[in-house]
Amino acid sequence: MKTVLKKIVLMVLSLMLLFGMAACGGGSGNGDDNNPGGNTSAEKSGTVTVSIPANASTQYAWEAMEYAYESLPGNEKVDVKIETNTSSEDYTTKLLQSLTAGAQNVSADIVVANEAGQYLKTCFADYMPYLAKKNPYANNQIWRDTLEQAAYATYGADDELYMLSFDTTQVFIVYSKYAFAKAGITEVPQTWNELIAACDKLSKTESPSKGETYVPMSFGGSKSSMGMPLSWLIRIYSDQYFRDFAEIAHSADGDYTYDPDVDADWELSYALEDYEGTDVEKKQGAINNDNPFAYTSNPLRALNAYYEGTEYNPKGARWQDMINNLNLLLGNPDYLNDDLSQNYATALTNMYTNRAGMCVVASDFLLAYANQMGYTMDQVLEVLGIFYAPAMTAFDKNDPEAAPAADYTRSLGGPNGFFGVVNKNKAQTDLAMDFMMFVFSKQGQEVRLNNIAENNGSINGPLLVKDVEIPESLMGPLNALHEAAGGMYYYGESDYNPYFLVSSGLKAYNGMYEPHADDDIKELYWNFFIKKEIKTAQDLGAQIYEKMDAYKKQYFELLDYRDDCLSTPSKNPSK
Repeated sequence: MKTVLKKIVLMVLSLMLLFGMAACGGGSGNGDDNNPGGNTSAEKSGTVTVSIPANASTQYAWEAMEYAYESLPGNEKVDVKIETNTSSEDYTTKLLQSLTAGAQNVSADIVVANEAGQYLKTCFADYMPYLAKKNPYANNQIWRDTLEQAAYATYGADDELYMLSFDTTQVFIVYSKYAFAKAGITEVPQTWNELIAACDKLSKTESPSKGETYVPMSFGGSKSSMGMPLSWLIRIYSDQYFRDFAEIAHSADGDYTYDPDVDADWELSYALEDYEGTDVEKKQGAINNDNPFAYTSNPLRALNAYYEGTEYNPKGARWQDMINNLNLLLGNPDYLNDDLSQNYATALTNMYTNRAGMCVVASDFLLAYANQMGYTMDQVLEVLGIFYAPAMTAFDKNDPEAAPAADYTRSLGGPNGFFGVVNKNKAQTDLAMDFMMFVFSKQGQEVRLNNIAENNGSINGPLLVKDVEIPESLMGPLNALHEAAGGMYYYGESDYNPYFLVSSGLKAYNGMYEPHADDDIKELYWNFFIKKEIKTAQDLGAQIYEKMDAYKKQYFELLDYRDDCLSTPSKNPSK
């Protein structure tokens, strides 16, 4: 069936794209600028294998891009293969096992690399040299210029970029409109305390499922789920509590990261009252003041601030206050599902079966819900509502040092996709990058979106490829997010805050992270929130800090930093 479909689509697309080549620049340009590998169109041949965890809608969209790319003049001898794995956990496990033996051991050329942080520098190609070239599928414009800045914002100390994303996702709380109405909840929670009150009402309200009361917040409590959704909440609320951290991490004059064009005049300003205009304009100004293109941060200054004293680390009052607030939800068995051994994916089923009132999800849940229930996206939005994680106030009202820095939250999300090119050899990397240039172009994305629309799919959030026309049928989730954000299509990004380097393990700007610290900290959270073997936020904080300190040396080795780099934060830490 796929072969027949491929032949039909190839015939149609070859006619469409042939006549469109004069306008879009084609795929057969000569020379190094037009062809990333330096090959002529006649010489371009080989196989590019794309491996992705995918649902059917995503798979069909990638296959549509495959067919369109192969039909372009000069690409007839390139065979793109799309391999899919419906289990993201199995996908990650297999990918990491392959990467341990090196890039040559990975069968695919293009993979989803966000869980492969420790292998990015050694096994993946750097996009930056390619982004500086002309994209033959985008009117020969410089590739970087055809993308939104957020698409390539994952920089390392040396401006490396190992992952590229074509759209965005956001984390929010989804709720059953029926459950809220039955429980007498007439307004979505605007504060953390209101969220807890909503949980209390839902816990006392009978659900349609087997005469039980509602599970107020369906939550994956397995150890693996301490990565998500718990780490999502940790990152969102760490940003709220430590919003002032950007000022501490801001590059100083003379730092290896300092850029006088932006850093000389930048000041941290995140209070809504600091801005003029409409409510939307004030919000946009406040939440975007510290976006990564407005200033630079020095990761060494960030790490020094974290490790010195207690103001910005888990031994301090603010961090422990945040944990105590989270424990009002995660520490109350009446507010969570009985089976906390289930993982995040299994926890979502409580929404499908009408057992749960709420769940912390990412944007792709809306499509998963539609597929599971056999609904259109309009029908999904009739039964489900969304709101962003509401702001916390101080748990300890008597300690002024415990209060969060900001009085609002920002969504977690940002770039979505994280596609990396496995760096096997220059010729193969060049060929894979050529396909990625098509994927990350206006024409490639419009092929993808039209296919998604035809298959009643949805997109996760605003696109990161410029000037793409989005089919009207795909606008439903975007409009719902727009409404939930009070008139904005994107409600900020909590990971703008350089505190994300330390909020849930030891991470780097380019996506790399220290895996042992990550695993150990997940287990500590599990022991506190789920198993309750760690009794207080103070004890949890002390143990997390101990792990963060213990793995500091391995973290520096992973990034190829000098052991003593924190003693001279102005100098480039690379060995």
